[in-house]
Amino acid sequence: MLLICSDPCLELSHGPGAPLTLGRHPDWAPDTAAVFADRPKVSRRHVSITVEPDGRAWAEEPPEGSHNGTFINGAKLMPGVRTPLRDDDQLRLGLRISITVRLYGPGTGAS
Repeated sequence: MLLICSDPCLELSHGPGAPLTLGRHPDWAPDTAAVFADRPKVSRRHVSITVEPDGRAWAEEPPEGSHNGTFINGAKLMPGVRTPLRDDDQLRLGLRISITVRLYGPGTGAS
């Protein structure tokens, strides 16, 4: 899976295993905290992304939710509910951070 964001400039590749966490908390989201540090509309613990061995991907807000919400193609995620991600989905953190999801591999519908 590849996550692509133009503002702020971010490109993250992630595969099966531990979740990729997006947010501003350096311990909870070590791969993205520095990028989102000056983006107060991104929660400290905003959303986690999990990729299964078969290539399917899921987004999940922490049970306590995020302050400004997480959206997939405009639909708001419910806190603590695992929601499937599909190739070319638009994952939005709050109102301004838009991330394109690129899935590849078996089970993803993409190659």
